Amino acid sequence: AKERAKSEALRLCAVAGLNVLSPKFVIQWCEFLDPWNGYKFPYKKGERFQYKDKPYEVIEDVVSSNNEPPEKAPRFYKEVTAEAPREEYDKNKTYQAGNIVRYNGKLWISKWNDNRNHDPGISSAWKEWDGK
Repeated sequence: AKERAKSEALRLCAVAGLNVLSPKFVIQWCEFLDPWNGYKFPYKKGERFQYKDKPYEVIEDVVSSNNEPPEKAPRFYKEVTAEAPREEYDKNKTYQAGNIVRYNGKLWISKWNDNRNHDPGISSAWKEWDGK
């Protein structure tokens, strides 16, 4: 019983870690995520689970329903996919609100439409982006 409890504790630690690890690792270790529970289960934003052997992340707090599985409820769930490479900031390019760039080793998201000649980290037109 003690070994079983230890094994379960390690599994829970792994699952907790998968909620914060990069998508690359989440995809690789998807089998360790808890399976999606479609029976009125309360999920919180940021939680991850597996559904049909794919990792998903909750993007808005939701109480699950078998009538709305992850692939039919994009408002609440998104499949965890490999990270898209981010382009380097180009001061000659015009960015729109929501565009993400890499600048001085950090990721930045544009807060404005028609954002041009405003360097990230200096201008209020950008916000450092943490991926959420």
